[in-house]
Amino acid sequence: DARVAVLSVNTILAPYFWRDCAGVIGFDFINRFVNEIDFDARLLTLHDPKAFRYAGQGTALPMTLAGHTPVVTMKLDGGITGDFRVDVGSGSTVDLHTPFVKRHELMTKAGRGVELMGGGFGGTFTTRMVRMKKLEIGPYSWADPVVSLSQATVGAFTSEDYAGNIGNRLLERFKVTLDYERRQMWLEPG
Repeated sequence: DARVAVLSVNTILAPYFWRDCAGVIGFDFINRFVNEIDFDARLLTLHDPKAFRYAGQGTALPMTLAGHTPVVTMKLDGGITGDFRVDVGSGSTVDLHTPFVKRHELMTKAGRGVELMGGGFGGTFTTRMVRMKKLEIGPYSWADPVVSLSQATVGAFTSEDYAGNIGNRLLERFKVTLDYERRQMWLEPG
């Protein structure tokens, strides 16, 4: 009973991935499984949720869903906390949404940056790449991470419900296990 759509995704996605895409695996399919994404091995393993028991060396983080997207809590610069959507289709480290950027005055506080155009299914937008002091997710942290400060005026990056999106430049540091049924995301350092 899987629903599929026939779409021409390459005109939108190929410029961002630097290659053609065969398609996109959607939530209606992946939420039926526990998804283990091993970035080092370039492997996606789908586990039966009824039989799945995590046996790795990682840390479990509580996860909620924003519609069909996993959401976890993350902290920036030691004191700015927010709920972030886990975007396994993003090539970014962290994209901070425009309202979050404005609320915390990050355009001013972050200092120097580089302006560039970004894009995805929601269209194109302007963003400013900057270095923050620190990024923390669960027990893991990094000094001087590069993040993007959205300047979008329409679309997903203007959401006031979430601080931003976590992309694959952060996720690829781990083997990521998404357990939709138990609402947990496991991060195991890669």
